[in-house]
Amino acid sequence: MTEEEKITIESMKEEDIIEVLKIEHASFSDPWTYNMFNAELSNPFSYLWVARDNSGVLIGFICFWILGDEAHLLDLAVHPSCRQRGVGSQIIKASMDYWKDAGLKSAYLEVRESNEDARRLYGRFGFKVITRRPKYYTKPREDAYTMFKDLKEM
Repeated sequence: MTEEEKITIESMKEEDIIEVLKIEHASFSDPWTYNMFNAELSNPFSYLWVARDNSGVLIGFICFWILGDEAHLLDLAVHPSCRQRGVGSQIIKASMDYWKDAGLKSAYLEVRESNEDARRLYGRFGFKVITRRPKYYTKPREDAYTMFKDLKEM
């Protein structure tokens, strides 16, 4: 995938979960399971989207909840071979556009303290660290930063 290529973003289907799991396992030390993704597909607050390249290959995904006037980003990952090419940025931008169009006022997420690439990416979209959550993550045990974005500023 070149930087100029656009991705397509669409709703995740159950048949996408196997490919999503490959990306999830390549991205996180404590990955979600098939059943976790499947449960999110039937959760009325949950939105799961996949990103595909021009060939239709699944190269990334996002999961977020909408609760009242807030979005909570739960999971975002891009295939290792497609990182640093704008895929994550396009997924976040599409999500934020959706949140803004839906009239949401704010967005939150948690990110591992050690995940500097993700923190920089979210920071480029205006997310700010608002608190630290001690021992939030397992495998390995690690603190999380909670990040916040005021969507009214968009």
